[in-house]
Amino acid sequence: MASAVMPSTDSVACGNRLQLINAPIARIVRHLWAIDKSLHASIPRDIIEGINAKLRDLTRNGYLIGGEAWFDPEANTKDTLKDGKLRIDYDYTPVPPLEDLTLRQRITDHHWMQFTASLAGA
Repeated sequence: MASAVMPSTDSVACGNRLQLINAPIARIVRHLWAIDKSLHASIPRDIIEGINAKLRDLTRNGYLIGGEAWFDPEANTKDTLKDGKLRIDYDYTPVPPLEDLTLRQRITDHHWMQFTASLAGA
């Protein structure tokens, strides 16, 4: 019988963090309000601004290092647009969890200077 391999708590935490990020982005990216509306230039602008606002919010709250949505003309040809197909690209960089902390110790004589200075004033 094979034993189940449980993910480490670090990978679970990282997965949960990404789910925290992806859920609000997925909600804003869907932009269901725009489906079946006339495809005027304001629609992609509004969608892009909505995604960028959510990405800025996630960045401000410490979940992302940054992110951006944009309209790619190569993905949106006249044929795709006239068929009512709009492609909006976006990217983001999540804040990684600290996985390796090293404290580096040094023994020094430097602090004796402060010690003798404090005694000189006494």
